Amino acid sequence: MNKLSAKNFKKISEQIKAFLAKHPGEVGTAAGIIVDFATRQQFYSQTYAQLSKVLTESLGREKTKVFKARLLSECQSSFETRADNESLDKQPREEIAEAELKKIACRKRYVSLCVFIGCLCLENLVLTSRVAYCAQVLLRRKDETSLEAVCALLQGMGKKMDEVAGTSPIAIQEVQKIYSSIKEIVDQRLTCSRLRYLLIDIQELRERNWQPKMPKN
Repeated sequence: MNKLSAKNFKKISEQIKAFLAKHPGEVGTAAGIIVDFATRQQFYSQTYAQLSKVLTESLGREKTKVFKARLLSECQSSFETRADNESLDKQPREEIAEAELKKIACRKRYVSLCVFIGCLCLENLVLTSRVAYCAQVLLRRKDETSLEAVCALLQGMGKKMDEVAGTSPIAIQEVQKIYSSIKEIVDQRLTCSRLRYLLIDIQELRERNWQPKMPKN
């Protein structure tokens, strides 16, 4: 699975499907591996989400239930459990540098996880309402990792979230809570400059109807 890319997607996905057809007991394990790889390789988040979609369409009803249950369970568990929030203050000085590198790696994996959750939603494997809930949770935390994660999530999912919300007054209210929270954090300067500018980028991207900013000649 670590060889999976857009170029060889069909070949590798067929090999995985053939393996799971012979070893149905490994379906849950495959889902766990996909989440692990997706959080380690953010660039391929969409590819792993597409693989998940392909597998749910080919495994059969019972195995698909097992696969989706494990996939969503792994995502939920990783989302709720943060490994980068340990204090470094009381650690020996010689261990701080190593601990800081570990903390950065954990932060990257958490952001990648949120991107992957958004990609699963784009493949209709996660409800848009659940992604909106995740965004609200991240914004309530207000720490740097959570704010970076919500920016990455909305950059890929914001357009679909707005489109789906347009069909329901309740959904509109939930989505509006997200952007009200962003405005509050930006206006009251509740985070560092780097995160403020990332949040401002999301605000401006939404104002442009999720169209990328055209570069100046």
